[in-house]
Amino acid sequence: MSSRLPVEIDPENLVEKKSELSGHLPLSGFVRLSEALIVDEGEVDIIVSFRKDGDIKVVSGHVNAALFVQCQCCLKPVCIQVDRDFLLAIVRSNEQAKRLPDIYDPLLLEKERVVFSDLVEDELILAIPDIPRHEDCQPEQLTFGDVAPEQQAEPNPFAKLAKLKSKEN
Repeated sequence: MSSRLPVEIDPENLVEKKSELSGHLPLSGFVRLSEALIVDEGEVDIIVSFRKDGDIKVVSGHVNAALFVQCQCCLKPVCIQVDRDFLLAIVRSNEQAKRLPDIYDPLLLEKERVVFSDLVEDELILAIPDIPRHEDCQPEQLTFGDVAPEQQAEPNPFAKLAKLKSKEN
């Protein structure tokens, strides 16, 4: 068990060693995630273990973080509490990924080494709802543009015509 997390990992080597990594990473270090966050302060707690399940090389883990994103209903900050388990299987091709049992998500290795924070960042991004909002959100009354004051009803232009017509009869 390690409290200092590596920058890069060799997942297949860690599987062979049956390793476990745990620790914290600052949210400010996640470039892609920070685009969705209103506040990038705080940390993510991480536990990741590497093992074999038969012939499948498995990366399983848990991430825990409080993410502040914009509520899409009222546009104010909302805290999304991420408490997410993940189960990945190491694959080298899309064909291998297609043959995986449904319980696994593929971790496609294009190189031997993987940036560890990218793996964690992917899981955090997946945990953000498509439309984040407060549970009990009551949006402000939505108006667009300038609201015109109540105008008096203009007289009907055909009213004069009706009067003229009635005078002729």
